[in-house]
Amino acid sequence: MIATGANYAPFVDPALPEGGLLAAIVRAAFAEATDRPIEVVTTSWGEAWSSTLEQGFAAAFPFAPTTARQEEMTFSAPILPAEIAVFRRADHTDPRMELGRLKLCLPLGIAPPTPLRSVVEEMKLRIARVATVEECALKVQRGQADVMLLPRLVRFGLDADRALAPLVAGDLPGERRFHHLVVPRYFYRGQVVIQAFNQGLARLKESGRLAEITRTHLGSVLAQR
Repeated sequence: MIATGANYAPFVDPALPEGGLLAAIVRAAFAEATDRPIEVVTTSWGEAWSSTLEQGFAAAFPFAPTTARQEEMTFSAPILPAEIAVFRRADHTDPRMELGRLKLCLPLGIAPPTPLRSVVEEMKLRIARVATVEECALKVQRGQADVMLLPRLVRFGLDADRALAPLVAGDLPGERRFHHLVVPRYFYRGQVVIQAFNQGLARLKESGRLAEITRTHLGSVLAQR
C-alpha cells in the first residue's frame, strides 16, 4: 500500500478522477515496472509520512525534499514540477519585499520552498499550519496571515479555486519545486520500491504516456471550473 493525502487538487484528492493527477501517474509507473497491483490509500498528510517512516506503508507521495525530510526518507526521481505561488490580499504590499515581518500560512504537507527556508529559520518567521488550502486562504482573507504559499496549479482545484479567487497570486522567483515519492531511508525494501518506481516513471516519459496522463487530468480539472 502507498499513502497519500487529500485536498490537494489537481494532484491528489479522492474526489478527483483516479484520485488525481499524481495518483494516476504513480499507479501507471508501478504498472510499468511490476505485475503486482498498487493500492493507493488516502489518509492525513502527517499520517502518510509517519506511517511510511514506520513501515506501515511501502511509500508515500507527493512530498518535496527538505534537509530534514531527506534525513528520514529517500526521494524518488522528480515526478512533476510544482511551481510555487505567493497568494496575498489585493491590498497587501508585495510580500517578497518584507519577508522578515510576515506571518505565513502553509497547508499541512507543504514545506517552505527553497528561497524561504533560510529566511524562515534565521528570522523565525511565524507559520500558521492548517489542514486545508481553503482554511489557509480564509486566514489570509481575514488578515490572520499575510500570505500563503502553495503550488500554482492547486488554484485549479474545485473548492480551493473558489477560496483563492479573492487573492492575488505572484511567482516566487528562483523556485523550481518537484513532487516525489518517498520511502524510509534505512529500510532495505524501500530501495527496491524506489528503483521500481523510477524505472516505471522513466518508461512513462519515454513512451509519452506521462504527458498524455498529465494532459488528460489537467484538462478534466480545468473543464470543471
